Amino acid sequence: MAEYDLNELQKIYENKDVLNYLEQHGILEIKKFNDVYDYEKELYELQVKLLKLQYEIIEKGKRVLIIFEGRDAAGKGGTIGRVTQYLNPKKVRVVALP
Repeated sequence: MAEYDLNELQKIYENKDVLNYLEQHGILEIKKFNDVYDYEKELYELQVKLLKLQYEIIEKGKRVLIIFEGRDAAGKGGTIGRVTQYLNPKKVRVVALP
């Protein structure tokens, strides 16, 4: 289901006939679908908040430093990608520390 964006998931979520059909034919499990839908919806809302926060910080001429620390293969790269996905790339810099 990860290959679908929030708009596509929402269309499926709102059409209960399609959702029931997909479950009856073993294409998806409703609980798993609902978990993915809820996650994507919350992620979108948080990304909007983060984008608004970025513009606020830029307007005030401030700077922010965020440090991700963890072992190899802990998911830092994926998290950084999701966090910075919709931010203004002209105002964001990602650096790997030695």
